[in-house]
Amino acid sequence: MLNHQINDMSNEKLGLEQSISVLQNIEEHHAQRMYVYDKLEAMGLGLNELRILRNTIGEIAAENNINSTMAVQEFFKSLERQYDIKLMSQFQNNQQQYNKKPHDNYSNKLSSLLSYRFDGKEAFGYTG
Repeated sequence: MLNHQINDMSNEKLGLEQSISVLQNIEEHHAQRMYVYDKLEAMGLGLNELRILRNTIGEIAAENNINSTMAVQEFFKSLERQYDIKLMSQFQNNQQQYNKKPHDNYSNKLSSLLSYRFDGKEAFGYTG
């Protein structure tokens, strides 16, 4: 009888330890979600803004007869494409601005020094 109680309690302990492990994993998962949510909220994307985004994507999906999961994927693909286009445009504009303005930088100074003809004596202040 005592051995039976010990076995029952050992099994109960094992079950409780497994439950603790599962609950710790769930807690870690929720902590990660809260961290991301806090970061989004700090950027101005709180719960209300996320609901608006979800509803907007859902409405667009319904209007285009596609499921909402696919609509979300398409939304982010489009966002990435537009961002890549914007980055490329900014890069090209910066490159054009760089090519248009006179370069008072190291390479121009070096080039003017290299084009200056002098003999070694004058360069060191030797006049004799």
